[in-house]
Amino acid sequence: MLLVFFLQRLQSVNRLTQSVTLSVERSGGRTLDSLVSWETIEPQSSEKMGGVTIQPALKEVDYMSSSGTLNFQATTRRLDIKISLPAKSEMDVIDDSEYPKLFRLRLFAATNGASTLSETSFYVNDNTLTPNQITLVIATLDNVITEGYNRRFSIGTQTQILGIFCDLMDPTKEETRGVYELAELITRFSYTLVTDLPCSSSSERSLQCARALITAARLPRDEINGKRFDGQSANYFTLPSDLLNTQDGRGSSCEDIHFIEYNSQQWFLTNDNPVLSEQVLSVGIRGAENNFTSLDTPVGYRIYTTDRRVTPRGAQCVLFRPSSNDWRPNSCEVTSDQSNYVECACHHLSEFAAQAQTDNLVGYNIFVYISCFVVMTCFFLALLTHQVCAVYSMFAARLLMHMCFAAMCLQVVFLTSAYVSNWVSYEGCTALGVLIHYFLLSQFSWIFIQGLNFWKVFVMNDEHTDRYYIIFFVAGWTLPVAVIVVYVVLMYAAFDWPFVYDVRNVGLDYTQVIYGDVHNNGDICFIPNGYAALASVAGPAILSLVAVVIIFMQAFQVKPQWKRYDDIYMGRYNTTEVKLIFIFWVLICLTWLFAGLHLVFSQLWLLIIFIVLNFTQGIYAFVVYTVLRNQLCRPNQGNYSLNNQLDNTVTLLENNRYNSHSNLVVLPPEKGSMNGTLTKGDMKNMAAYTNPVITTEWETESVSRHSHHSLNLNQMVKPPSVHGSNLFARRCSTNRNRRSWRRMITTRRSSTISYSLLKLAVPCLLMIPLLAQRPRVNPAGRISPGAPAARHGCRIRAPIQWTITNYVK
Repeated sequence: MLLVFFLQRLQSVNRLTQSVTLSVERSGGRTLDSLVSWETIEPQSSEKMGGVTIQPALKEVDYMSSSGTLNFQATTRRLDIKISLPAKSEMDVIDDSEYPKLFRLRLFAATNGASTLSETSFYVNDNTLTPNQITLVIATLDNVITEGYNRRFSIGTQTQILGIFCDLMDPTKEETRGVYELAELITRFSYTLVTDLPCSSSSERSLQCARALITAARLPRDEINGKRFDGQSANYFTLPSDLLNTQDGRGSSCEDIHFIEYNSQQWFLTNDNPVLSEQVLSVGIRGAENNFTSLDTPVGYRIYTTDRRVTPRGAQCVLFRPSSNDWRPNSCEVTSDQSNYVECACHHLSEFAAQAQTDNLVGYNIFVYISCFVVMTCFFLALLTHQVCAVYSMFAARLLMHMCFAAMCLQVVFLTSAYVSNWVSYEGCTALGVLIHYFLLSQFSWIFIQGLNFWKVFVMNDEHTDRYYIIFFVAGWTLPVAVIVVYVVLMYAAFDWPFVYDVRNVGLDYTQVIYGDVHNNGDICFIPNGYAALASVAGPAILSLVAVVIIFMQAFQVKPQWKRYDDIYMGRYNTTEVKLIFIFWVLICLTWLFAGLHLVFSQLWLLIIFIVLNFTQGIYAFVVYTVLRNQLCRPNQGNYSLNNQLDNTVTLLENNRYNSHSNLVVLPPEKGSMNGTLTKGDMKNMAAYTNPVITTEWETESVSRHSHHSLNLNQMVKPPSVHGSNLFARRCSTNRNRRSWRRMITTRRSSTISYSLLKLAVPCLLMIPLLAQRPRVNPAGRISPGAPAARHGCRIRAPIQWTITNYVK
């Protein structure tokens, strides 16, 4: 059977209302389509209800006459009808005797054998109800509810009565604000839902409107003990397992129980703070409402906020006291307020609520956990590739891996802190805060160490910075320790802040501790005080970045002398690798900048940007330093072109620029370098042209005992090697245990000029301690005569002989 009916048979609207919407629902006949007509009806005379005279509403004056047809498809369950009401102003002069007014809406002419519950009524009321009218409404509803105990109301009648209660719960009705008698009436009304029902779990009945949900049941005592009622928006209420006595055969005796969830605190408004989300829970057993005032086992309930988070400024679980008309925290305690809900335990049965401040802030969610896990995996793979797959690891690449290790550890600690901070102990929270502080600073200390290494290599022409490895290692991992120690000592000495939050210290503010829960709500453990975090984290990080910027401002002034070398990754131009490292540094800085901003402001858009940037830096580390810089997958030898000018620059050629089946060497079109190709004859002429006259004294001075370059006097005068009909110069190894490598630089110079400049290099080396200024470079890229020479056998740009050795496998 197909039945079409109004969800609300009785609905009240304010005279200032502009429109009203009514829902029409179908029941049964889900395989059939049906058309249902509707129209508004103007009553012909006044009516009386509960002793109140209701006047007929006039069409086109109190409501707009309208009609239409509802098309119920086979899958359509509910459709809405919208009725327009003429606009009226509060300034209009009205006669109280004219209100309330009534008009009706009728369903008719349903097709496919459908039947209709034909009419619903609309009451148009004045803005306010007088105290006499409220008293009349309460008395009338009380009489109706008493009749409901004697005989079971139909669903339509129950829906109409609940509609009246919901209308009286409207927060705009000042006259019903704080009228607790209406709450007592709706509690009595809830028991009419189980009139004439058997004592079983199937007797549970529910009814709801926009502002309330009513559930009632007639159950044995065994089933009432421990029962849980689920409300709207995931709220719930749980009864204790020993609420009722079930001994001596009493477990099978039946009781009527009700659960009401209010979405409006209209009837409970007091001068106290408003309750959380305007939600009130009411639970009671019929005839024994005042018998459960000191329960041994507390009841439990949870009230959620509306997509907002509870702030750490103190949530309270409260119950309503009708005698004093206020909310009291008596017999209640908060069991959890760490998220978007407050969970309570109370030793009383009454009307329950929670009081707390909320905000629109967002904590850490599953997407943060996923992003951190992905990023730490990418960093781990980059480290593993560097250790396992590297044929030869350049010193700059090793320093980069130290920074990657610090970044990976930071992701691990950050993820752990965000996940466990809501239940970890105060001591554990402090330990997590220290670790986050340490690894966050370690990232920036290793960025600074890498910048210092680039300054030594690029600006000072020192290719042997690996001799500073121990100094760099100690500085990179101990500078953060020094910052943390200074921070702890200053905070303890200057402000007397404890290292660990002491819950026993009642007057202690949670922001006045060195490390602890940032917002005191279980989000994350770090530095709770914003100014302290700014000084101990942002300050050192900014200083490190400023130092790196200054270093590269100097390095780019002498870019021609280092851009075509491979000091970072073997066989890769410095100019390319520096750009890649810059991008990596920028991603890391932006990621933790937005992580810090979210830590302070907790806005959703900041969290989204942090997650996106975090994913980006992880994928970048994986693609560049796990895949593209995997030396087992790509050749790692460096090749250099010949330069025919006096700038002595070297062009590092990619391996794919060489054709082993050709007799030609392809030279790139670069300013200052020869363009075109060289044949075998050209190479022989060039070899003959460069008469190898080199003194052992110059070689000894240029390649000192600190150098990792090997000096083989037997091979110094050898002509250029020809391999596969190609001229090439490679990094060679004559002693793999010592990793002695020699960069071979090819030039085309007159031997006379070369010998003269070589003799000038010796006094320059002896004057190094006296010269403090940085190298000066002229526009052609050559070192000026007044500039200090490079130290310890570094890149000397003075023209020298052909010194190309064979590649030692």
